[in-house]
Amino acid sequence: MSDLRRHAFQRTLAAAAVLILSGTGGRALAQVDSADDICASNANPCNVTQVFDIEDGAVLDFGIRAVNVSGAGQFNFGPGSGSILCGNFTASTTNPAINANGPAAGGGSQSGRVEVLARRTCSAGATTKRCVDLADCQLGACDTRRCSLKPSKVCTGESQCQLGPCNLLTKRCSAATNFVRCTSDVDCDYGTCPQQLTCKSQISAPTNCSQTSDCDFGTCSVGNASITMGGSIVGNSDSPASIFLRAGDSVSISKLVNLVSSSLESDGGDLTVQAGAGSVTLSEKVNATGGGDSQGGTVEISAGLDVTISDEINVVGGDFDGGSVEIDAGRDIVLGRSLIANSSLGAGFGGDVLLEADRHLTINGVSPSNKTNIETNGHTDIENFAGDGGTQDLSSVGNMTINVNTRLLGTGSIPDGYGSDITLEADGNITLNGDITARSDGDKGSGGFVDVLSEGKLTVGSTGTFDLTGGDGGGILEFAAGTNADFGGFSDVSGSPGGSAFLDSGDTTTVSGTMFVSGNNGGTNEVDGCRVLLTASANLDSNVVNGDNLLVARESMKLLAGSQMTTGLSGSNTLRYRTNAKPPIRSGAIITPDPVLVVDPTLGAVYCAVCGNSEEDFGESCDDGNTVNGDGCNSDCQNEKCVQQTQPAPQEPTPLCNDNNFCTTDTCNTALNGGTCQHPAKSCADAFACTTDTCNVGLGTCQHAPNDAACNDANVCTDDFCSVTVGCDKTNNNDSCPDGDGNVCTENDTCVGGSCQGTQIPGCGFCGDGNVNNPPEQCDDGNATFTAGEYCGVNCVLIPCGKPTNSSGEAPKASDAQFTLRSAVGQIACSKRVCDVNNNDRVTSTDSLQILRKAVGQQVTLTCPAA
Repeated sequence: MSDLRRHAFQRTLAAAAVLILSGTGGRALAQVDSADDICASNANPCNVTQVFDIEDGAVLDFGIRAVNVSGAGQFNFGPGSGSILCGNFTASTTNPAINANGPAAGGGSQSGRVEVLARRTCSAGATTKRCVDLADCQLGACDTRRCSLKPSKVCTGESQCQLGPCNLLTKRCSAATNFVRCTSDVDCDYGTCPQQLTCKSQISAPTNCSQTSDCDFGTCSVGNASITMGGSIVGNSDSPASIFLRAGDSVSISKLVNLVSSSLESDGGDLTVQAGAGSVTLSEKVNATGGGDSQGGTVEISAGLDVTISDEINVVGGDFDGGSVEIDAGRDIVLGRSLIANSSLGAGFGGDVLLEADRHLTINGVSPSNKTNIETNGHTDIENFAGDGGTQDLSSVGNMTINVNTRLLGTGSIPDGYGSDITLEADGNITLNGDITARSDGDKGSGGFVDVLSEGKLTVGSTGTFDLTGGDGGGILEFAAGTNADFGGFSDVSGSPGGSAFLDSGDTTTVSGTMFVSGNNGGTNEVDGCRVLLTASANLDSNVVNGDNLLVARESMKLLAGSQMTTGLSGSNTLRYRTNAKPPIRSGAIITPDPVLVVDPTLGAVYCAVCGNSEEDFGESCDDGNTVNGDGCNSDCQNEKCVQQTQPAPQEPTPLCNDNNFCTTDTCNTALNGGTCQHPAKSCADAFACTTDTCNVGLGTCQHAPNDAACNDANVCTDDFCSVTVGCDKTNNNDSCPDGDGNVCTENDTCVGGSCQGTQIPGCGFCGDGNVNNPPEQCDDGNATFTAGEYCGVNCVLIPCGKPTNSSGEAPKASDAQFTLRSAVGQIACSKRVCDVNNNDRVTSTDSLQILRKAVGQQVTLTCPAA
């Protein structure tokens, strides 16, 4: 009898013995460790209609034959691991098609890792080479050696083939860097490391080679390889299963996937779905939830084409945070049901959601009572410790559309959890008609951060709402569009202090909705653009003490009748525009208090010009509403009479009205004779008052002669002079300066470092005298009190870097970040020694963000200037 027939006969006897011993007449489970144990080697498709018990670690290799699981068919991996390698894989069962449940919960049970790989073959070279994607056919350079007794073990020398003794407890070689099973020490001795070479990227199933071309097998394009999962997948246990589905074509899941922890301390399971050249369709729920003291599971989905989600994915966790959901599509992502990555127990943070589409990303809702949610909420434990909201990052190369009845929700829990960080970024257009919430539910937590960036047009419809409120500070909401931005929704960044909402575009920014902030001690609504338009329904409401509304137009600004800008006590409404030639048009707008008008010639309008829009933009001398030549205004929006008076400049583009005289300024006066070039004298004034400035016609340059006498600073400890590059400057001297420091408590006064310094007379001086009397003073700013923003506090003690409000405790608070932000925008003053936390000699919004990150516990180093 052949070995194969003997093996089959022994399996038959074993199965019969199980039936006899059971005494029930029931069906036995076949014990299998290879594809040949399931169906004949030439069966295509291989039809699985009964339960097969899979031995731990088994690789069921069907080549590229199809596998159909139907009726009572099931691959039962139990607590073990294993792989199914085939062509098309199709399941249509009422019971689980893949069972990876561990034994009864509560006893330390665990599930293994189960892989289903639907494969094609490579188009060239070795025709039997199996592949799921191109990478499987391009196996890298021919430069990897392997041990003589274990082809899968890669080595570069003899010592790497000896993996130490076999640990009989873990059944693993003691020196293995990855999981290598063993039953005795001989399993850990991989022989010698000969010169046999394998392709670099083919380690698990080595392919021998003698040159790099031996490792290339064309493209992964021969045959069909999809996974159609019409039977459920279960992998519940104290340590749930890890399920890996990978297909050369598409993957469809239409039955429940359950990878739930049955233990308080175990994380949820893991589901990975990859469709190399096709799409992924998920039309049934996925559960990968963790226990109370654990983290939610992970769900990772990627496709060469589209990903369509039409049922819920749940990776809720406990005290160790929500899980993660990551979806990556080579074309479109369409999300029609919720992704839930909350923490549901303890003080866990919300989880992470990452969606990346190489074309369009769309989120659709069903109804007001059945919204599609992306949730990353934190939780509060019984001791009142709070978790922050998690992170949500959505991006698309094409357009992004978030429709009505949808919600992105990431709340920080009470009392001091922070709202989520939510980022939406698209190279195309973004349309928002759903809700985005990144608030704190507690009175000690702050709202989160929401960044919306569109390289194209940004549209927020009337149903689009943004809630970034917080008890200890409102959040930061930022919109930016490459072209137009239309805001018709409602935003709220209220808190104590209030937060900030910014809306900016590279073209026209239109507001027809409401931007709101309330609370106390500050808050900002800011709208920027080449052109800014407030429609009749627009409402910028900073209902807060010291609140601000700011409009910034690089070209033109219009506030239509009915539009409103209001602030609370001591607040301000500011209209900033580039030139008096184009002042804001305020046709009946309600502005309380009256606006502050600021002309700012530095506003960058060079990219805002649009010839033919009937508006004379930066760089234009006319605009008659068209781009036709011969009507007085040419196709470049330049006055044609002035063009005729312009002298050509050799070898360079000619500016309008050029007279080839460096010392004149060339302008086109369109009001004189329909267009006349004028050439007033050019001003050569530089930025330094100590220089005498003239224009040299012959040399074609401005000249600046220094005048040292204009730089006397009345300081006996400096020698003053004028520099044509920096203006007034000085060098320190070391002259004697009796009583030059104005301090009667010093003697032997001498110039040191540009100031007069003397030896302190013992017993003389006090905190607030303007002199640092060491010890015990660390500073002295001329008073013994403290005002927020000062670097020197009560008793002349230095205020720590990043804590301008002198808040108690070791770390800054959100209020310190808000104070710094107000200083950055010029509302209040703050010493650089306290607020310039990145030590770049200025206080900016970046300093505010660094302080806020420090306040929420991130690893951030704050470094302020020493003086």
